[in-house]
Amino acid sequence: MKKIVMVGVAIICIGLLITACNSNPSSLPDHQTGFDALGSDSIVDQSRVDQMKKQINDREEVVTVHGVEMEDDVYINVKVKHRHRLFLERLRKEFHEIAQKVDQNATVHLSTDKRIEWDLDALESEIKNREISKERLRRELDNIEDNMKG
Repeated sequence: MKKIVMVGVAIICIGLLITACNSNPSSLPDHQTGFDALGSDSIVDQSRVDQMKKQINDREEVVTVHGVEMEDDVYINVKVKHRHRLFLERLRKEFHEIAQKVDQNATVHLSTDKRIEWDLDALESEIKNREISKERLRRELDNIEDNMKG
């Protein structure tokens, strides 16, 4: 009787493990809408960073991309799907290379940090709504760059 109960518990555990690890692709969010295009009609032209975000967002590992540019500096944050986080170092390098291919002269600052994601998302919103000046944008980007360094 004890063996039957143990076999039953083992079968239930294996069944739960199999169903919990099954990911249904149709229930995953569509990564094609994981970024906002800011365009060229904002206080600082954002078309170059929009191209970079689109190129990065086309990757299967990406959930969302946030980015802002100022002069030759481009700040990008990439949110990666959970199962791909084990390969962050390799992915950061690949995303950086993708961004560099769009513009060789740009200085690309890339992060996968949650704090940077929040900051860049807030800046994107302020740029889109024209609620920020060039001077304040420069100060905010300097703070983000300091946070990216450690």
